[in-house]
Amino acid sequence: MTSPRLRYLPFFLAGPALFAVSLTGTQTADTVTLGKGNHTLKGAYVVPAGKKLEIKSGAVIVADKNAALDVKGSLIVEADVAAPAIVKGAKWRGIHAAETSTVELTGLQVSNADIGLNVEGPLGKLDSCVFAKNVKGVKLDGKGQVAVVNCLIADNADYGMRLTRMSGTIDKCSFLRNKNFGLTLGETNPKLTGCLFADNNGGGIEQSNASSSTGLSGTGCAFEGKALAMVSSMSHGSIEFTQCWWGDKNTSLLKAKGDKAILPNVKDARNGGGSLKVYWAGFLTAAPKPVGADVKSKL
Repeated sequence: MTSPRLRYLPFFLAGPALFAVSLTGTQTADTVTLGKGNHTLKGAYVVPAGKKLEIKSGAVIVADKNAALDVKGSLIVEADVAAPAIVKGAKWRGIHAAETSTVELTGLQVSNADIGLNVEGPLGKLDSCVFAKNVKGVKLDGKGQVAVVNCLIADNADYGMRLTRMSGTIDKCSFLRNKNFGLTLGETNPKLTGCLFADNNGGGIEQSNASSSTGLSGTGCAFEGKALAMVSSMSHGSIEFTQCWWGDKNTSLLKAKGDKAILPNVKDARNGGGSLKVYWAGFLTAAPKPVGADVKSKL
């Protein structure tokens, strides 16, 4: 059932909504646009294939308990960092983008969800976004290339971001104080540049179920805090990080399955079988500046 407020479709088609909108049921308009102001998400709101939901700067969506945004069509968020689009609630389920969906997100901030963002299809852009205080921050389980830029992933009760199958780049992102790992990887080999990993309880980066995760590389990253920088279960492939800051609190850098912890000046992590090679070069004596996301959370 469509919310009564969505009957005024010409307003949505003409431009951003100038009044409070209640999202519920299944979208029937080709395009619904939420502008600056307060809106609500009640129950499950479905964006069907062929339909589009647009969210602009200053839009604040408050989700009811167990509410969800289920995207099978297009979700486009275009918001300024200074005036982000915010989706928050009390124990809501989060944003789920199906394999059929098209998703491009700039300036989105999400909190208090089971999974802040769960993408099973392609992800065109994830830029200047914040995922904080969720159970799990971001789960990217789609196909193709992904570019994650200038995002803050912090204070989530489980992992910050899980990336599987997708390949691409993670640039100038901060992974802070997540209760499990900051970034967990499976069957993928992203290129990391200028990222900050600090005080994640499980560690900065985990490679799990990573038998085909070859060629992980990074440059200009910083690893800080008491937890391990990396934990790997890879049996083959390579990990290569250059011009990175490993922090003055890290006593051990990487654990590979079956291996003891080693220090960053060791080239080959394997003590047993397998062909995993680990290369470190150009150690920095101080954290690179700037490092990590400069986007600020408003959650």
